[in-house]
Amino acid sequence: MNFPNVMNPQALTTIYGGMPNFLGSDITEVNFRRDEPRLSIKLVTREKPENSPVKWPRNYDAVYIELSFIGSKCIDFSEWGYENVICDISFDVVDEAVAIKIRCVDNSRLKFTCDLVRVESVRHGLTGTP
Repeated sequence: MNFPNVMNPQALTTIYGGMPNFLGSDITEVNFRRDEPRLSIKLVTREKPENSPVKWPRNYDAVYIELSFIGSKCIDFSEWGYENVICDISFDVVDEAVAIKIRCVDNSRLKFTCDLVRVESVRHGLTGTP
């Protein structure tokens, strides 16, 4: 999957060997900020990296990722639910902006354009599964 206009892709590419596809990831939080304006998404994925950072423990079972979309506009957001597992996602360049479409299994949808994408954080975690 191509992820255009990412300010710091190495935050993900160094541990995943490329950009993760985010399919099957659960969106846990969506924030809208007036400044810039910015839309931020927090998600959890079970897709383990190829090269986990040395300081991460061996027994983690999830990776928590936060992405910010700077200069967000034309936002269409609907059907937010409890389980927002990504089943379809696209990042395309349209007139120098990034057009993002996310659809989840429970029919929640998020569609918008932005100028830049920034990886805010990538951290390990435990979801409590055996």
